[in-house]
Amino acid sequence: MKRKFDAFKLIREDKSIFVYNRFDPELILQKSKFHEVSYSQDIMNIISVGRLEKEKGTDQLMYVAKRLYDRGVKFRWYFVGTVVGI
Repeated sequence: MKRKFDAFKLIREDKSIFVYNRFDPELILQKSKFHEVSYSQDIMNIISVGRLEKEKGTDQLMYVAKRLYDRGVKFRWYFVGTVVGI
């Protein structure tokens, strides 16, 4: 995944990291059944999980989205979490 992300050259490769999911996969699968979501195989699907608040820098995500858009990348961005003060 890191190589795919880095190929877009949105940020320097030494500034991006890939973090493996540290949560129980079975629990995640169980919880995923609560809401049905379909994902397109033809575009990049991005999922941001966590509290969305300015202090965490999530307001910067709009600049990343603009750079993807300007480069002609077709994507859909999903946000999962609560919004605080943005």
